[in-house]
Amino acid sequence: MKKTAIFLLLGTILAAGAAEAREYGPDDIRAEQAEIRRIRAEADRYWRDIAEGYYSAAKDSSRSPEDRIKAISELVSRKSGYQHSRGLNQLMDLLTDLTSPDNEPDASVRAAALAALPPDVFPYSPEVRAAIIKAASSDPDPAVRAAALKAAQLRAKKDDRYTEDLRAMTPAAPAAKPLQTKALQQRLQGIRRTDPIQMF
Repeated sequence: MKKTAIFLLLGTILAAGAAEAREYGPDDIRAEQAEIRRIRAEADRYWRDIAEGYYSAAKDSSRSPEDRIKAISELVSRKSGYQHSRGLNQLMDLLTDLTSPDNEPDASVRAAALAALPPDVFPYSPEVRAAIIKAASSDPDPAVRAAALKAAQLRAKKDDRYTEDLRAMTPAAPAAKPLQTKALQQRLQGIRRTDPIQMF
């Protein structure tokens, strides 16, 4: 009797599951997909609204450098929330603009923009590369040049062109000057005539 009851219960459960499966059809799938798109669009608007406020703060030269640097940091930390390429392109344009002394007179903001350029989002961008190399080679502030060099070194792991750029920026070692004085020439001749250990 107990076995019969158990089998009846299992049969009821299976029948209910089958009925539920029959009820879940193409319309349900389309409804779920539409809901997913709605949620993503809402999240996109949310991130974009937040970002717009930080963009304004980062570009506002009347604010303190500390506030603007904080806004830059907040923008970059939220980059994963963007669901559209326009937001990332806007972020890239903002940061590259802020690396130039023509657009941004404050050196600390320029250095922060260079440090904030995330290599994982646009590692091969020619605009970013041009901004970094220009800052590393010609910015009047040494802290900005150092930040640009570090940014180039980070990108060199993914893009060999940065390695070539860094090599081109490294000053060549000065050519060895010939020994001019007679005393030094005589000393060299004396060393060559003796045991090499005496050179030290």
